[in-house]
Amino acid sequence: MAAAWHGSVSGNPPLSFLPKAERDSVLVGIVQHALRTYYPGSYRSAVCPAIWQCDFRKEESLYGLSPHYPAYIKGSDTCYHVMLYYPRWKEEGFAVPYTATAVIRDKGRELCRLRAQEARNSPDMTQWMLLCPTAVGGSPDLRRECHARMEAMAGAASAVYATPTPLSSEAEEGLCALPATVRDDSLKTIAVRRLTEERRGFISRNDSDMVYLVEAGDFALLRQQGLPEWLEEKGVPSGVRPCDTCYRVVVLNKALKEKGDTPYMATVKVVGRTGQVYGVEWESGVIAWF
Repeated sequence: MAAAWHGSVSGNPPLSFLPKAERDSVLVGIVQHALRTYYPGSYRSAVCPAIWQCDFRKEESLYGLSPHYPAYIKGSDTCYHVMLYYPRWKEEGFAVPYTATAVIRDKGRELCRLRAQEARNSPDMTQWMLLCPTAVGGSPDLRRECHARMEAMAGAASAVYATPTPLSSEAEEGLCALPATVRDDSLKTIAVRRLTEERRGFISRNDSDMVYLVEAGDFALLRQQGLPEWLEEKGVPSGVRPCDTCYRVVVLNKALKEKGDTPYMATVKVVGRTGQVYGVEWESGVIAWF
């Protein structure tokens, strides 16, 4: 249930140029403005954002970008996945622990994908279905109307985010302090070592068919109590701070895709400050915590 919406904020630099706290505030402001404008039944001010910086290559490999995203989106484009966790989700009848998830492109700040969640018996659920062309096989006119609305929304994307912004990080340490290419090479080495230890012969770092994608986030949700089991990061080493950077190394195999199988193999989770692996998610969905 996601529409191929887009709308740019002209004249603004890519979000990656901003300090992290300001970047996160703008990202949440974009999503919150969308909810206030079109899905007020989903809007809540007291949310805790979980934000991951990545690109579209994982989705491109697993599902393809069309028709979920605008035609000009490339797999290598940097983007942000935003989830607005809501602590009172059970009390207010939400089926999941968040009010919305979104994908926002770094360059242009387009809101490329939005999924709003509703409390039970919310009148906005009908509105959501009507304004989601890909969910209902909408006509070209409906798509154009949706795009026009998102274009207008993008002009107000710098709306102030009322809830306190995520905690600012201290001086960058460990992997976070390395240049991006060196950091990614180090993360690849860490991931290969762990996967090989877990399943001997599972992977070869010299295999040209292997693709390693790095996603960056933080442990902000650890500030919340009573997280659902599937959302909570179990087994996180002691001493980890909410503002600490964590990385996910997504491992894909192009050869599997060519054979018609899913190319996804595993995700290795790493603490940025220490380089410690704290979890591995396998292609089967099994997660091992360390």
